[in-house]
Amino acid sequence: MEILVLPILQNSDLYSILDGSDPCPPKTLPDDLPNPAFQTWVTRDRTCKIWLHAALSDSVLPYTVGCATAKILWKGSNSMMQYLEQMKSIADGLAAAGAPLDDLDLIAHTLRVYHQNLTHWNLNSTFALNQSIQKLSMVF
Repeated sequence: MEILVLPILQNSDLYSILDGSDPCPPKTLPDDLPNPAFQTWVTRDRTCKIWLHAALSDSVLPYTVGCATAKILWKGSNSMMQYLEQMKSIADGLAAAGAPLDDLDLIAHTLRVYHQNLTHWNLNSTFALNQSIQKLSMVF
């Protein structure tokens, strides 16, 4: 994902949203009037999120729902995203080899390893996964 998106965001002068050098300005000015810089920043942040989402596989997108900003999606969930992509790749490889994993087994293994690595991943980035886990538990 980084190889694809990073040059686009740098060329579009949007990388500063991801690296934190362009933080979100206050929503209102000291006189309680709307801050025009805030809306500009929100628009730029949404553009970054669009590019990041476009680079993710469909199987990972549901886990990004709770990421409020592009920075959280980029910085906070990178290792989690890599792990989920790896799990999906392994499951697809097993299926192609004629030994598909049962969905419940895949979910159980994914969550077990996720739980073991919880302290290593940014807690902001895990919000979306926790929401997805809750949805899955309602289904099963």
